[in-house]
Amino acid sequence: MLTKTDFRSVTGTQKAAMLMLSLGEDHAMRIFTMLDEDEIKELSQSMANLGSVDADMVERLFVEFTEKISATGSLGIVHQAGNISVGLLAAILRRRSEAAP
Repeated sequence: MLTKTDFRSVTGTQKAAMLMLSLGEDHAMRIFTMLDEDEIKELSQSMANLGSVDADMVERLFVEFTEKISATGSLGIVHQAGNISVGLLAAILRRRSEAAP
């Protein structure tokens, strides 16, 4: 269960879980179809263990990803995807896999 108050201590998987839960079922299902089995399992476990998340934490999450995507010039890719949530989560997962050892 997420009890952290320091946004910097939230893991990439927890951030992806927060985003998925905040998107709602329809958008989340579209994203799940683009993930492989291991990613689905990891993300689902994180979503199940997340617990309640403060609204300020979710807002900070969206601000962070908007800033990162804008800074990398990936906003065009997000727009082409036709759905900003799909583009955002793809960027989150890409960054998480790049950061993994």
